[in-house]
Amino acid sequence: MEFGAIGLSVAKLSEAEAMLSKGLTSILITSPIVSAVKLKRLERVLSITDQLLLVVDHPDNIFQLQSIGKRLNKSISVLLDIDGGKSRTGLEFNGMQVIYNSYQIIPNVIKILF
Repeated sequence: MEFGAIGLSVAKLSEAEAMLSKGLTSILITSPIVSAVKLKRLERVLSITDQLLLVVDHPDNIFQLQSIGKRLNKSISVLLDIDGGKSRTGLEFNGMQVIYNSYQIIPNVIKILF
């Protein structure tokens, strides 16, 4: 960070927790967080920093994050993982449509970044 980086990228929630424990707060977590146990840990992390960026690859995950955002009374920034045609990871068009439609309802809780 001292050389001009604007943040860190980590693959897992545990790595983000380790970075936060060292005082680093601007973090991108590249893997979606979906299990109940990890979502509870994520809620604690989100209560510590406003500079967390999450990746979402399924509409259900948007609604999970929306619930957390409402409990914390804060916006959660997300990046959408879009399927590039390889059917490996990411949202297919139908999933994107669900998120777009729901975004019309929840724009104050979830910030979708493109």
